[in-house]
Amino acid sequence: AELLARDCCRTCVVAWSVCNEPGGPQSVPTAEAKRQQTEALLELVALARAEGTRLVTFANIPEHCDEANRACDFLSLNEYVGWYYDVGKPLAEIGRQLEAKFVALHADFRKPIMVSECGADTLPGCHMMAPGLWSEEFQAGLLEVYTELERKLPFVFGVHVWNLADFRTPQMHLRAAGLNHKGVFTRLREPKLAAHMLRRAWRP
Repeated sequence: AELLARDCCRTCVVAWSVCNEPGGPQSVPTAEAKRQQTEALLELVALARAEGTRLVTFANIPEHCDEANRACDFLSLNEYVGWYYDVGKPLAEIGRQLEAKFVALHADFRKPIMVSECGADTLPGCHMMAPGLWSEEFQAGLLEVYTELERKLPFVFGVHVWNLADFRTPQMHLRAAGLNHKGVFTRLREPKLAAHMLRRAWRP
């Protein structure tokens, strides 16, 4: 309620997103826990809808979408195929897989779809003849798959790339040099190949 009151007059807010990636089967392992989570999400959706000036959504992993997502105006999907899972698949196969997934979700939920997160970590200056993990070619090619699906599927109305620029994170094996490298720009705001690809794809 405080967020709604604070931001309701901000013209840059085009929709209320009431949460990001609520727990999946590992964090809500029982039917009762799932029921309680869904009820809580439905309450948040109702609260945001009562404000009356914006569409309502929340970001979810596609496989975790449930009844709370049905109460929203559109699906916001955080999708990282090719990076966190199905690693090493050819980009063409990833494209076919994503298209089938989006078509099935639209048929089930009857909601427009926005890709609210997508991307892959990319080391600046890493180049490969065949697009492989960590290379600029793979990041650019993967993001191009999403922009092409946005053009192809009429119910996919937007793609929000994660992320604008590389940023500091806690150290872990997926965070080379303690950075999240999913940015299309480096920390110094120098463009990777993906930034040039997105400029071409989104140029009016």
